[in-house]
Amino acid sequence: MARRTDIKLKENIKNHREETFEEIYEEYRHLVMYFTTTKTGLKTDAEDLAQEIFMKVYSNIDDYNPYLSSFKTWLVTITMNHITDYLRQRKDFIIYDNDIVNEACDEPFFSPKFEYAVRTLETVDRDVLVLKVVYNFTHKEIAASLKISIDVSKKKLKAAKNIAKGEWLDYEKKFQ
Repeated sequence: MARRTDIKLKENIKNHREETFEEIYEEYRHLVMYFTTTKTGLKTDAEDLAQEIFMKVYSNIDDYNPYLSSFKTWLVTITMNHITDYLRQRKDFIIYDNDIVNEACDEPFFSPKFEYAVRTLETVDRDVLVLKVVYNFTHKEIAASLKISIDVSKKKLKAAKNIAKGEWLDYEKKFQ
């Protein structure tokens, strides 16, 4: 079922309402920057990709169907597809670095404790955990965004929580 806010959002974008662009950017920039930064490892590339992604969202708003998915799910799907296309052109290996994410977002993205807890997670596990815990995505939205099944999303979240919990406790022992 479509959310009224998503239907209204699509209408406002189609009508080129300037304040809608700003609202979308402010609400979702950290989400987009999280993915562009963690996948590219470079602030400048991440910023360029984020800009391209928001432009793609605005130019392809007719493709968005609020009856099929939430706006945030559609946005993450576009983000992941755009990043995948970008990475196909690159041949080097990307290493996740919390400092790069924080620098790209111009502020601490996560608390130091959370950063410590997720630092050892595999990419998909970390993405599932972040989408669920930080952005309150449903498993259906996570599955659609990351192109995994709902069951895989649930299993990845459980595994990520278990690992992160151990790291969280380790952080408390070391730093508090």
